[in-house]
Amino acid sequence: MIELSKLDAKMAELMGYSYWDSEGDYDGKYPMFITTDALLIVYDEANNHREFSPSTKDAPAMQVVDKMHEKGWFFMLVYDGMLWVAEFRDGTKKVVAYADTRPEAICRAALLAVEAGK
Repeated sequence: MIELSKLDAKMAELMGYSYWDSEGDYDGKYPMFITTDALLIVYDEANNHREFSPSTKDAPAMQVVDKMHEKGWFFMLVYDGMLWVAEFRDGTKKVVAYADTRPEAICRAALLAVEAGK
């Protein structure tokens, strides 16, 4: 199973953020993100920055849901009494992910949807 920090980086890419690594490999586009061992930071053109952790925080996870809607995916989230179940579906594909928290379930399902090829 993918680590949460790597999952956050995948979600940043889904959101359209460009990656910048400490070696200076950056394509010049904003918003961009950097990663540390524990954080993913997003920067805008004015050099404002904020933490982006959709796999652990509800508000960024809902930004992922909004982006998936823009890409044509419908979303459903339920709690089955033990785990959160997130589902994305379009006209032909359906992906489901389970996790202990809402944000993690959302991000894992979004990653599956992206990998399913939308």
